[in-house]
Order: sequence, then C-alpha cells, then structure tokens
Amino acid sequence: MTSPETITPPPAASPDEIATLLPPTPVTTAPSGAVRASVLERQEFVLECFRRYGFEGEIDPMDLSIGFETPPEQQERFWEVNQLCLQEEFEWLGYPLGKNSPEELRRHYRAYLYVRECMIAEGYPVDDPPSLEAYVESGGEIWHPYDALMQGGEGSPTFFTKLEQICPQDLFYLLQVLDLDD
Repeated sequence: MTSPETITPPPAASPDEIATLLPPTPVTTAPSGAVRASVLERQEFVLECFRRYGFEGEIDPMDLSIGFETPPEQQERFWEVNQLCLQEEFEWLGYPLGKNSPEELRRHYRAYLYVRECMIAEGYPVDDPPSLEAYVESGGEIWHPYDALMQGGEGSPTFFTKLEQICPQDLFYLLQVLDLDD
C-alpha cells in the first residue's frame, strides 16, 4: 500500500491553459431536432436499464431529462446502478468506456472544461482540473467536473437531474453542440 506522502497529484491546469481550451463561444441555442431525437432514444435506453435494476423514473417531455425519486436508503445502490447503466449506454452506442484515443480524450477534456465553467457560473463547487497532459495520460479517469459534488456526497438523483439541465455532462450532447475540433 502506498503511503499518502508518496502520492503525487497530477499537475493542475493553469487558468491560461483552461482559457485556450474552452470553446470559442458559449452554447446558447437548443440542439437541433436530430440531436433531441438521439437524446430521447438514449434516455429511453437508460430509463429501461434503471427499471431492470428496480429504479423507476420518468422522462420529462420538455427537456428530456430523467427524474428519479429515490429514498435515502437506496442512494448508494442508485449510484452503483447509474455507473452500470452508463457503461451499458456507452457500449450500446458503440463507444466502450476506457478505450478512447488521445484525440478523443482531448475533446472530452475541453467539453468538461465548458461544463466546469458553467458550474462555476451557477455557484456549484468544482475541483481544479488537472493539466490536459495528465488527463490524457490517465485515460480520462482522474477528473470530471461533477467530482466535487459526488465526492462530497452532495445531491440526490433529482438534484443531479436539475444540474444536468443547466450544465449537462453528457459527452455525446456536448461534442455535438460545441465546436471542439483540434
């Protein structure tokens, strides 16, 4: 086992690095009908996955978010199922987790910087991102803009559903609406 003194955290991204990697302009328009149809299909797939594990939810027809009412004693299980369903969704889309190229990881990092800036603007706690190089070397596993909320145990599934409406973390959506070409 490694002692805490020997663990070196990855270098944090500088404000200048973050500024150069953010999309040129914020996204202010709703996605096109084609993207919304894709999101609806994905949300239906995710909802069915949760139902298989015993969690009932409902898709909001206005913003296509999924709302869950989960009792406090089931929160831990809910987050376990959330990870399982996320993996199933990515595999269903032909995008297995953990097999991203460095180019894809750079795009993910830039999309997540956008989410981080949104969360800061809305007053949510966020961690400093690692450097782009550290993020890519880790395969994208060392940082996510929602980490500070999840590590702190803040928020219920309903809380995260509302946050998703303001600062979406959905990579498929983000990569379609943000101009993140290298």
